[in-house]
Amino acid sequence: MEEKLRQVKLEMKGKYSYTDELDEEEQMRRYHTSWDSSLSPHYGPFQRTTSVPAMRYTHGPIARYARCDRTLQIFSIEVVRIKKGLEWPLHVYGLVAVRDSVDHNRNLLFHRTRDDCQILTQKDSFLELTGPSRAIMLGWYSKFKFTYAVLNGAVEATICRVKVVRGSWTKENRGRIVCRTSGIGHEDFVLLASQDAETMPIGSDDDVIKLSRRVVTVELSGQLTVCVAATQAAGKTSTREDDGGIAQNEAPSTMDEVRFRPQKSGESCAICELGFCAVEITVAWSLLNCDNIE
Repeated sequence: MEEKLRQVKLEMKGKYSYTDELDEEEQMRRYHTSWDSSLSPHYGPFQRTTSVPAMRYTHGPIARYARCDRTLQIFSIEVVRIKKGLEWPLHVYGLVAVRDSVDHNRNLLFHRTRDDCQILTQKDSFLELTGPSRAIMLGWYSKFKFTYAVLNGAVEATICRVKVVRGSWTKENRGRIVCRTSGIGHEDFVLLASQDAETMPIGSDDDVIKLSRRVVTVELSGQLTVCVAATQAAGKTSTREDDGGIAQNEAPSTMDEVRFRPQKSGESCAICELGFCAVEITVAWSLLNCDNIE
């Protein structure tokens, strides 16, 4: 499985081929026109977002067409270079989506408005992904350079709740929550990366941590590991970074991880012990929705 993990650039394939002379706006306009004329009668408007939810078969009856299947796990999307005329830092807004073979509608990975743009630098040029909203099955269209892996015989795992059940997560602690599968043990799927201790998104009433991403896929025969790490910012001393910026010193991080054996349905719970607090992880399992696959 590790050989299958690689960085690639997938170009949109279809009825039209684009030349270097066409700018990106014209390429997208032609792609949009092609979709509306050829595919909208079958899959709906170009702008339609997938309505197939996650956790579809976690509870209740399981449809006869639900099963383990081949999925696409997207770990990250990175800007590796910029064209002439652009300069770092980049102010990025808009949307990034994938279309798969379930319903061919947009499954959003990144969506920001101009007023809420993400600022990318050469040292930190990864988009802060918030999707997918459900498991991605292999499909037609993509146009990104991203790190991904193909998983066979996979089920959908939704990290539906991360809750502080003992102690408290203080403002001095920055947090990072990731998961990984046994088949691709060296690649992290980032669920949350708190860049600022004061913005760790914890509900004041329920102590539930709000994740940026929560839907992953894992081989039914494999294992899902969820890792919670906290780093305390010292705050009183600082160091100068190579680019001239000032960075706070940070104390060594504390971390713990829990392992789950994938299931076809239902939920699993386990607790990460961080010393100053305990965090309960709840994972919902579901087979994949295969009724619309062609």
